[in-house]
This record gives sequence, C-alpha cells and structure tokens, in this order.
Amino acid sequence: MSSSSTSQYLSKLKDKCVLVLGGTSGLGFCIAGAALEHDAYVIVASSAQPKLDNTISCLRTSYPDKAAKVSGYTCDLAQLSTLEANIETLFKAATDTRGREK
Repeated sequence: MSSSSTSQYLSKLKDKCVLVLGGTSGLGFCIAGAALEHDAYVIVASSAQPKLDNTISCLRTSYPDKAAKVSGYTCDLAQLSTLEANIETLFKAATDTRGREK
C-alpha cells in the first residue's frame, strides 16, 4: 500500500471519537496514542481507576496540544450482573462528551 493511500484513511480520524476499552496498557494504549496523533477525541475505559488516571496523565503529557481531547471512564466489564448497565453508562458518557471533559 502506498503512503498516499494510507494517509487518506488516517485523516478520517480527525475530530472523530475513539473509545478504547482496556486502553491503559499494551495495544490499547498504542491505539489511544495513535488516534490522538491523528487528531481524534480519545476515551480510554478501564476497570482500574489508578491505571486509568496514570494513562490519562501520560497521554496528556505526551500530547499536550491535544490534552483536551483525552478523557477516561472507569467501567468494570467483568461483573455479569452489572455488565449491561455499565456498557450503557460508558456509551452514554462517550456519546454525551464526544471524548471531551465536561
């Protein structure tokens, strides 16, 4: 694939909302950073608040000009009894804020 055909897709991320589940480490963290590099709003979701706080801080430090485009939400998807409600809350928060802090 040529670089010109690749860049036509990357520009499609500009001002779009990218929700990254499990984005506090590994591939999810890389996806969050890449989306920010291409000017998307990024919402990182994790079940661990301390890891989420650290990730948001790291992304904002790494991309200071895009710090307002990063937000995070704690969402535990491991508990079956609350799974549906947690997903609904996460999606509502993601669509209400479009990735921006209130």
